[in-house]
Amino acid sequence: MVTQKQKVKYDHDKDGTVSKHDLVKSRELLELELQEEKATTQKYMAWWAMFFMGIFTLALFVPLVTVERVSALADLLGLFYIAQAGIVGAYMGVSAWLSTTGRGRAMSTSVSSNFPSDERG
Repeated sequence: MVTQKQKVKYDHDKDGTVSKHDLVKSRELLELELQEEKATTQKYMAWWAMFFMGIFTLALFVPLVTVERVSALADLLGLFYIAQAGIVGAYMGVSAWLSTTGRGRAMSTSVSSNFPSDERG
């Protein structure tokens, strides 16, 4: 059973009925929202990775951390930096690739280009 609130949400052309066109447009809008949410999450992951690389680097120079501890953790710290740099590099590389291929811009305009304009007024 479809409620009136759901009809209003999915009725994009505001004609009072939810047509197949409205459902397709709703699905594409949802996909765009999910893509944007995913991109935002990936951006935050990259920023936090850079932040923690800086924090751990500074923490190594605090007088409380002895040279013996740093030597004991050297292999683990190396893996940490490689993993964090991989996250940052992958994010920046994919972002640059999408901006040069035009796919980033094409995804944001795909909904409006797939539907004819409203000719009623």
